[in-house]
Amino acid sequence: MRAGPGELAVGNRLKTRTPGLMSIRLLTRLSDDVEYDRYDPSVTYSREAWEDFLLTLGRVPVLASLDLEANDNAGGPDGPGLAFGAVRVEGDGTWICLDLRESGKFAGPGPRRVALLEFLREVAEEANPVHGEISWGNSFISCVYEEATHSRPEDTLPRGRQALRGYAWLTILPEEIGVRLGGVEALRASGAFVEVERLESGGFWCRVTEELEAYDQAAAERVFEVVAPVLPPGRPDMWHVYPPNVLSPRDPASFSQSGR
Repeated sequence: MRAGPGELAVGNRLKTRTPGLMSIRLLTRLSDDVEYDRYDPSVTYSREAWEDFLLTLGRVPVLASLDLEANDNAGGPDGPGLAFGAVRVEGDGTWICLDLRESGKFAGPGPRRVALLEFLREVAEEANPVHGEISWGNSFISCVYEEATHSRPEDTLPRGRQALRGYAWLTILPEEIGVRLGGVEALRASGAFVEVERLESGGFWCRVTEELEAYDQAAAERVFEVVAPVLPPGRPDMWHVYPPNVLSPRDPASFSQSGR
């Protein structure tokens, strides 16, 4: 994790105003009284910039973001990119929600997506996370399920180790919830996942289908039936599940009580 993303190649090396492949923009705000620090978007990605971002996270900022974008042949930002974001959520304590977004099919099927999954897995191995998921474009800090149930992270995070915040193509279960669901053996035996692994610092890495594009309604229903006992009760408002995201429309409380 300290090393940051490795080679951020975007096709052939593109000509930029400065040597390198990606331009960056770093925004940080450490408190409500501190103005944003800004990096010129023409600055090239470097390990030093990544270290600055990590140091900011260590100081529990109000928010921090590191945007990376490919440059076109004229040297201007124009192409696929990544955005690493973090925001402080005040609740029953202080929480940092991390957000990684891609644009322009930067993380489409293939080596780039594999590299991103490896990077996120490395972070999860060290973090003992309360929750993690990979879904299609959604609210900055809310999960798809939270959006559908009109829940707020400041309310769900303090109890995130007792009630699951949501589920998606990749779901990282906290240690306590994964154990309640039977651990690695039971999760694998459910047939809902193609990959289930125990994380080194606590938690469970659960991927539903080989590719994100294959995660459909049937796959979401299979996952729902596994995690329903640990989801908050309530029927999701499907008007707030924006395609191609998918959720089961069923109330987890009713499903658990019926035994089906």
